[in-house]
Amino acid sequence: MEQQLDRRVEVRSGHLVVGGKIVLRNVAANVTVSPSPTGVGAFIGVTAHQAASAHEFDLGTLTATRFLSSFRFKLWWQRQRTADNGSSVAPETQFLLLELKGTHTADKPTYVVLFPIIEGRFRACLQGGPNDRIQIVVESGSTSVTESHFKAVAYIGSHAEDPYTAIKEGVEEVAKHLKSFQTRTQKKIPGMLSYFGWCTWDAFYTKVHAAGIEQGLKSLREAGAPPGFLIIDDGWQSVAADGEDGLQLDPPFTIQASMRLVSVEENSKFRKGQAGSAEEDERRPENLRAFIRKLKAELGVKKVLVWHALGGYWGGVRPGLYGSTLHTPVVSAGVRANQPDAAPKDIEAFGAEVMAPGGDRILSHHPMAHYHSGARAVGVMAPDQVAAFYTAQYGYLAGAGVDGVKVDVQCALETLAEHFGGRVALTAAYQTALAASVAAHFPDNDAISSMSHGNDALYTSRTVNTARASDDFWPWDPASHTIHVAACAYVSVFMGDFTTPDWDMFQSRHPMAHYHAAARAVAGCAVYVSDHPGEHDPDVLRKLVLPDGRVLRARLPGRPTVDCLFADPCSDQKTPLKIWNMNATTAVVGAFNCQGAAWSAVEKVQVVHDSAPGPVSGTVGGADIPGLAQLAGPHWTGDLVVYSLQHATVTRVSADSGVPFALPAKEYDVFTLAPVHALPCGTHVAAVGLVDMYNGGGAVHSLALRERAAVEIDLVGGGKFVVYASAKPQRCTLNGAVTPFTYEGTAQIIALTIPFQSGSSSLKLDF
Repeated sequence: MEQQLDRRVEVRSGHLVVGGKIVLRNVAANVTVSPSPTGVGAFIGVTAHQAASAHEFDLGTLTATRFLSSFRFKLWWQRQRTADNGSSVAPETQFLLLELKGTHTADKPTYVVLFPIIEGRFRACLQGGPNDRIQIVVESGSTSVTESHFKAVAYIGSHAEDPYTAIKEGVEEVAKHLKSFQTRTQKKIPGMLSYFGWCTWDAFYTKVHAAGIEQGLKSLREAGAPPGFLIIDDGWQSVAADGEDGLQLDPPFTIQASMRLVSVEENSKFRKGQAGSAEEDERRPENLRAFIRKLKAELGVKKVLVWHALGGYWGGVRPGLYGSTLHTPVVSAGVRANQPDAAPKDIEAFGAEVMAPGGDRILSHHPMAHYHSGARAVGVMAPDQVAAFYTAQYGYLAGAGVDGVKVDVQCALETLAEHFGGRVALTAAYQTALAASVAAHFPDNDAISSMSHGNDALYTSRTVNTARASDDFWPWDPASHTIHVAACAYVSVFMGDFTTPDWDMFQSRHPMAHYHAAARAVAGCAVYVSDHPGEHDPDVLRKLVLPDGRVLRARLPGRPTVDCLFADPCSDQKTPLKIWNMNATTAVVGAFNCQGAAWSAVEKVQVVHDSAPGPVSGTVGGADIPGLAQLAGPHWTGDLVVYSLQHATVTRVSADSGVPFALPAKEYDVFTLAPVHALPCGTHVAAVGLVDMYNGGGAVHSLALRERAAVEIDLVGGGKFVVYASAKPQRCTLNGAVTPFTYEGTAQIIALTIPFQSGSSSLKLDF
């Protein structure tokens, strides 16, 4: 009989004990623990001597061997930290995964999750204290909102052997408890995720215009990667500085934050008869609706999304519109600890970035890259009028043919909560209005949350099922690219149970384009680029995009494998980052050398700490894939076929062994892991997929054994298709017609060319 997991959470002899193992020693006397209704985990409460709007409570001394954490290093964004002591828990930590090793070397570890949540009008975060003590900060964001007693400001739970299940169950328990958000699996998958996309941001920044959009879409089609979705980023809205008309104004990139929204309609760049010369007017579309109709009819775009800030624009909404009033942002102490330049005097601009002399963004490690002085206040809409704003805005956009939105600048709200009942109440009002309007106007749930890593937003998001996983893709910052991939993967460990993480755009002709593209292919995220018109690398794009604009998207959020969860693949000079995911019939693992650059806890920026990092090595195998047996099905032999994209090799191994690899600096490989199935006739087969694509195994939608000696494979796409088989087939048919193939007996590989067709193809092998 299978042994029942011990998941009890209790305070015993002054220690916090989970599943019989001590997690926190010498727990403070004002800390309480109450089991969750299902008994899977428990909620932690704390009590203060007197009511206040912000508290700092001591919890206990951390005893975990190692931990992985996710903390906000900027107001908007999280990133990972691994360590083995409580003092290293960063301010603004919103997630802890603890590894508790057993008494004996052979004992498997237990994984404990600890994450602070919201309670009433307060939110919580963790931080380290002296002598490895863990502290919890509870704050409302408004001096008029005070409390002294909290019953459930954190969740703690565990699972033996499977950290991903521990996190998933914990998020589900908190969702049941709070009833203020939905988990990823409860929300509709956005329709846009099936397609390749293009975002205008790094191509144009705020200077985006209609003619440039058409040019960019056309050139991507000519490069063989027709975008199925388009994101018109910042620069399309009607904004103005206070006291100006605004409908004609094209805001310079450097003063975004001094501008406020003055209308839900498009600006003069996307509508005739507004401003400028007759020649300029002639080049403009009739209006946004006519422009989108043209893009869909003539350029094959299936979905158009537009950008906007959660509060309207960077500087909010013009005072008087939707009850808007001006308020000065106040940044919490935890954010300032990790991001000193987020002090109130500097955050006036809410993240509008300065430009280099040549017009490019200043590198992200530049001291002025995050914020600069600008607007002195933000126009904040009254919470009871936000729903009317979203109804008006999304009603207008949907009527113009817009299919969805990218909703940015979300964590700004927490800094503006003084006069609105606190940060949780203000965020919940906006998130509730956003969710209702997305559901009412965009039925495919095509919406992306961005700059939204505060847990106020996480625990109040009900509908949107895609959210950015990390800071921006910075084209010209050499320190950022390996960091970006690592941060996306590790932040997805936590966020992946709330939403489908979005790994941001990249550029296909960038020196690190293949590296970024491979990461997006294994991440299970939206796949989109921000190429300048005409500046594309077809070799990168054709490995990602099918000729009709579809992508081979993996089915889960991409996350680090267990063996690198608690390592530091950016700085330890030895660990490769391995990211695992599932397809319908195969698994996929991307391996990346991320060494050489990292976020500095001292300088508070990302830096290159090793300009010539060495190679890293590891193995890929069945141990990297949780739930592998369930994926493989009843006819699994227990073996896998592992295909290396970089080396074009096929290797059969048992599930408990692996295939070794080595990666030079800033290099990668993608491995397809295909379960080997046994036919009744004794032949063994495994469908590898389209081997010239990054996630070629995603092309295989089903594999079924037919009769005694036949296998039928349902697949999408076209190109070189590979099947492992222990015997040469007698016949191969594609969509009912006999098709040629080759069989290499030594490697036991069937190879054939699949002509591309819309929809799926049926391949049958008779042995």
